[in-house]
Amino acid sequence: GSGQYDGDVPSDLDPSLPEEATDPAACGTLDVAQMSMPGGGADTGAGGTAGTSTTSFVVGGAALVAAGAAGVVVARRRSAQQG
Repeated sequence: GSGQYDGDVPSDLDPSLPEEATDPAACGTLDVAQMSMPGGGADTGAGGTAGTSTTSFVVGGAALVAAGAAGVVVARRRSAQQG
């Protein structure tokens, strides 16, 4: 009845511990001075394909075509074996 958390509620993560042991954000008052907003945008990298050679696109495309062809061959062999 004092208005303060006394630790008599068991944790939902480990019932042998009080809730305040596993929920530290519920243990006190949040003060605006403790928080800081990040400045600027998210660092997501350079973006785009600048500096990427055409060769890497050709090799990647050829690998996709080869994988697709291999899948067709396997599917035809399975259907021939079953039928």
